[in-house]
Amino acid sequence: MPKILALETLAPESEGEEDSNSQSTGPKTELQLTENERRILHQLQAKNAEVRTHEAAHLALAGPHANGTPTFEV
Repeated sequence: MPKILALETLAPESEGEEDSNSQSTGPKTELQLTENERRILHQLQAKNAEVRTHEAAHLALAGPHANGTPTFEV
Protein backbone atom coordinates (compact mmCIF):
# COMPACT_ATOMS: atom_id res chain seq x y z
CA MET A 1 0.00 0.00 0.00
CA PRO A 2 1.46 3.43 -0.92
CA LYS A 3 2.42 5.77 1.89
CA ILE A 4 -0.13 8.60 2.26
CA LEU A 5 1.27 12.11 2.53
CA ALA A 6 -0.42 15.37 3.49
CA LEU A 7 1.27 17.97 1.31
CA GLU A 8 -1.73 19.66 -0.27
CA THR A 9 -0.86 22.94 1.49
CA LEU A 10 2.30 23.43 -0.59
CA ALA A 11 2.19 26.50 -2.82
CA PRO A 12 2.75 26.07 -6.55
CA GLU A 13 6.31 26.66 -7.76
CA SER A 14 5.25 29.78 -9.68
CA GLU A 15 2.16 31.93 -9.83
CA GLY A 16 -0.50 30.81 -12.23
CA GLU A 17 0.92 27.29 -12.37
CA GLU A 18 -1.71 24.67 -11.85
CA ASP A 19 -0.86 21.04 -11.38
CA SER A 20 -3.56 18.45 -11.99
CA ASN A 21 -2.72 16.89 -8.61
CA SER A 22 -3.22 20.20 -6.78
CA GLN A 23 -6.94 20.07 -7.59
CA SER A 24 -7.50 16.87 -5.59
CA THR A 25 -8.89 17.25 -2.09
CA GLY A 26 -7.31 14.29 -0.31
CA PRO A 27 -3.76 13.47 0.72
CA LYS A 28 -1.36 12.46 -2.03
CA THR A 29 0.61 9.27 -2.35
CA GLU A 30 4.34 9.60 -2.98
CA LEU A 31 3.73 8.61 -6.61
CA GLN A 32 1.49 11.67 -7.11
CA LEU A 33 4.00 14.25 -5.85
CA THR A 34 5.77 16.72 -8.08
CA GLU A 35 9.57 16.73 -8.08
CA ASN A 36 9.54 19.85 -5.86
CA GLU A 37 7.12 18.23 -3.40
CA ARG A 38 9.35 15.12 -3.27
CA ARG A 39 12.37 17.31 -2.53
CA ILE A 40 10.50 19.08 0.28
CA LEU A 41 9.22 15.75 1.64
CA HIS A 42 12.75 14.34 1.82
CA GLN A 43 13.99 17.49 3.58
CA LEU A 44 11.18 17.21 6.12
CA GLN A 45 11.85 13.49 6.66
CA ALA A 46 15.54 14.23 7.28
CA LYS A 47 14.67 17.01 9.76
CA ASN A 48 12.18 14.71 11.51
CA ALA A 49 14.87 12.05 11.95
CA GLU A 50 17.31 14.70 13.24
CA VAL A 51 14.84 16.02 15.83
CA ARG A 52 13.88 12.52 17.02
CA THR A 53 17.58 11.59 17.41
CA HIS A 54 18.21 14.80 19.35
CA GLU A 55 15.25 14.16 21.67
CA ALA A 56 16.38 10.55 22.21
CA ALA A 57 19.75 11.92 23.34
CA HIS A 58 17.98 14.11 25.93
CA LEU A 59 16.07 11.09 27.19
CA ALA A 60 19.24 8.99 27.41
CA LEU A 61 21.03 11.69 29.43
CA ALA A 62 18.09 12.11 31.80
CA GLY A 63 18.33 8.46 32.80
CA PRO A 64 16.19 7.69 35.83
CA HIS A 65 15.09 11.33 36.09
CA ALA A 66 13.06 11.10 32.89
CA ASN A 67 9.35 10.72 33.55
CA GLY A 68 8.25 9.70 30.06
CA THR A 69 9.09 9.73 26.43
CA PRO A 70 8.66 12.72 24.14
CA THR A 71 5.34 13.03 22.35
CA PHE A 72 5.42 14.12 18.71
CA GLU A 73 2.35 15.44 16.93
CA VAL A 74 2.15 14.55 13.27
